[in-house]
Amino acid sequence: MAAALLKAGHAVDGYALASIPGGYGPTYQGDVTDYSRFRQVLTRSNPDLIIHLAARVVVAHAQAGPAEALGTNIMGTVNVLDACQAGGIPCIVASTDKAYGDGLNMSEGTPLRPRYIYDTSKACADLMAQAYARTYGMSVAITRSCNAYGPGDGYAPRLIPNIIKAILTGTQPTLYAESMHVCREYIHVTDLAAAYALLADRLLKGDGGCYNVGTGETATPLDIVRWVSDYVGGKERTPKVLARGYAELGNQSLDSNSIRALGWLPKYDLGRGLKELVEWYRTQT
Repeated sequence: MAAALLKAGHAVDGYALASIPGGYGPTYQGDVTDYSRFRQVLTRSNPDLIIHLAARVVVAHAQAGPAEALGTNIMGTVNVLDACQAGGIPCIVASTDKAYGDGLNMSEGTPLRPRYIYDTSKACADLMAQAYARTYGMSVAITRSCNAYGPGDGYAPRLIPNIIKAILTGTQPTLYAESMHVCREYIHVTDLAAAYALLADRLLKGDGGCYNVGTGETATPLDIVRWVSDYVGGKERTPKVLARGYAELGNQSLDSNSIRALGWLPKYDLGRGLKELVEWYRTQT
């Protein structure tokens, strides 16, 4: 994200739980649930725009610790919005396709109907962003993206890192019985970052709104195992199938025509993205 914004001509500061390497500008440590710290950093950084990405994003963790997930995803977002409103700073809020609940070809006009802890927390954050825009006249944009993947994601519990790392090390990737045939959209982080850069430029001119960000290409976890196995070579890896033990949404896909009408198009299909990502993970071992 920072690299894409720098390429688009922006200076970038970061605010995160831990220091972020990469040379993308000063990084301030802090938690979005700490309002006074966030306001202090905003005053020091004096940004033209905020892109709010901070969230508890692992579904299983949200179910196991709902108070923490709700605190970060809802009240953390309220803190960011409130600080931006006080400082007159436009804000892009990262929602998610999960806020819609189950469904196919969902547009920005599709009602938000979350079912479980994680998706409900993100839907609440989405609604609060809309409320701040209406109540205070804030310049706000909301992104409802599908599942992102790409270089830099080393978090093992996430689906694609889990599959690639397992196959590269000759072990069984882990899938869950309830979701191994569930279809979802996936977007390469480069394409997602380009969407944010576009929306940032528009928001600085006062153009906000809600935007789905998807590729239109769906796949199941089992499809991804097959594709990565085929690219790496050798026999297809048989996944270890476990009972999930926590609740998660079913099939989802997005209608992303609104952001495409602004000139954004994904450059990566899933096949190319997975091949390049396998090679990136090979350089990390």
